[in-house]
Amino acid sequence: MLQCSTYNFAGLVVCRVFLGAFEGLFGTGIVYYLSLWYHRTELSKRLYWYLGPTSIAGAFGGLIAYGVGHIQSSIPQWKWLFIIEAAPGFLLGLFCLWVLPDRPLENSKFTKDEQKIACARYYEEGIDKAGKIQRKHVLWALRDWRVYMQGTSNVGSAISPNQY
Repeated sequence: MLQCSTYNFAGLVVCRVFLGAFEGLFGTGIVYYLSLWYHRTELSKRLYWYLGPTSIAGAFGGLIAYGVGHIQSSIPQWKWLFIIEAAPGFLLGLFCLWVLPDRPLENSKFTKDEQKIACARYYEEGIDKAGKIQRKHVLWALRDWRVYMQGTSNVGSAISPNQY
């Protein structure tokens, strides 16, 4: 939504870099967050409900862009498009910060009974999910060739051949 406030190409690039960084962190972070609450057998269905509707959203994005193209205003249409498409997500994010519980083990939003159930479900799989990230784990990930292959394939699929 802040892209509407840019006045030159450099400002737009800075906004896009931050957007990409935060979207990348959110995409992996939501999988981690859901894994705190759901067992392995339940996780795929929850991830589907997170990732599945993206194709529907893509369909509506074109319809919204068509409608925004007909707005007559002193504000450029591309700015209206960014505002209209970003505002619901921004407001939903603020709402989630207030409503969603933090962790199963440390949670002030649950009653004592709900807290017991959440803790029991957390420990049911027998895996300590809240282990500390150690330096050796980060180094291991940075040395793994598969991380770089995945990044390369994602960059390749994100670049449109019509851009050049």
